[in-house]
Amino acid sequence: MTGVITRDSSIMGDPSCTQEAAFEYLKGKKNCQYTDADIKDAIIPAYYEQGRKSGVNPTVAIAQMIHETGYLTSWWCARPRRNPAGIGVTGQTAPHLPQNVGLNEWAYDSTAKIWKKGLPFESWALASVPAHMARLLGYALLPKQMDDNQWYYYSLHTARRSLPTRIIGCAPTLAGLEGTWAVPGRGYADKLAAHCNGMIKKEEQA
Repeated sequence: MTGVITRDSSIMGDPSCTQEAAFEYLKGKKNCQYTDADIKDAIIPAYYEQGRKSGVNPTVAIAQMIHETGYLTSWWCARPRRNPAGIGVTGQTAPHLPQNVGLNEWAYDSTAKIWKKGLPFESWALASVPAHMARLLGYALLPKQMDDNQWYYYSLHTARRSLPTRIIGCAPTLAGLEGTWAVPGRGYADKLAAHCNGMIKKEEQA
């Protein structure tokens, strides 16, 4: 495992902590939409599995998921949407589903009785986590820096929502996510690093 994570740490790489430490950091949070079993047996293992396939550090991705969803409490991350990081979420709403759009681009809020733009996912393991990791891969590396397997992974899992050309390869480190993934994003990288280090500390305490 690695040492302290900073804003200048790479998005790519081996896990910075064990799955058990990540679970200890995330479990039991107030108002979480998922049970501890969901987190331990499905969500966290999916990040580590997709980390092996993509080369993205799963600890970094989990830290971003925690930040973006408020420890899995946000409306967008709840079932049936399972959106882990605001993917495709623009803040746009509509009283009716806009014409000529697919149900895979919008989700209905039955409480507010409005449609919200963003990507819902049918599964954490098979859809939302691969989509999240592929986007981080695209932020971290230029196409020429990806090996064949990474390029295939990136292309497959960003097919629903591609990355703008100006974004690809813009964030080899956490700092690069400021003003790109998060806008304006001041302090965003430090917040992700703090979550990473919280997970690392859980491992050290084990």
